[in-house]
Amino acid sequence: MLENDVDPFTQEPLDELGYKCVVIKQHGKQFGFDPISLGNYILKEGKPINVFTREPLSAENLEALQAALTQLYQIGIIKTPVDIIEFVKTESEDVVAYNDESSQIEFALENICLEMVSLISICTRFYDEDIANQYLLAEILPEYKNAIATLLDHSMTAGVVMFDLSLSKVMDPFRKKTRLPTRGLATAIAYIKNLQKELLEPTFSMSFSLVQ
Repeated sequence: MLENDVDPFTQEPLDELGYKCVVIKQHGKQFGFDPISLGNYILKEGKPINVFTREPLSAENLEALQAALTQLYQIGIIKTPVDIIEFVKTESEDVVAYNDESSQIEFALENICLEMVSLISICTRFYDEDIANQYLLAEILPEYKNAIATLLDHSMTAGVVMFDLSLSKVMDPFRKKTRLPTRGLATAIAYIKNLQKELLEPTFSMSFSLVQ
């Protein structure tokens, strides 16, 4: 017996779909879904989960969904064939690859921030602010821009977080010093804040549909 009698996405009664619902089994319970609605949810959100329990769909669940979608394609209800199992596999591999590369970029950004701090500290000791400032603008800050832009391409969230972290990493070493290296530090902070405004303006949207 099903735990629900309507599809959670469309709120349409399962016995009025015009085709069989797909049954997802978890923990001795059975949940019914419109296979088209569940397939669209997975394609759009990239989350193969049971929205009732918030738990991942098992291989058996995905096979049941794939069988239902294949049948609907064969009888002409779905206009485009879809391989949910392959999509989930590819999506999972892409997430792992993106996370690995994002971690490498974040590590590179941390090193760039340390280089900024080191250069600003040298400028404090030797009072050669002009040379330090020129090097910041010509070499280190453009390197920072390239790294942060690449990180944003991989993960908007990680990029936004890294902006805040990088400001802290550059500013914190000088917070308790009696003489702040004002010019080099001000240059780095202003650059990062302006870059933050420049790169965070774009917005993105995506939509998917199984039915044409």
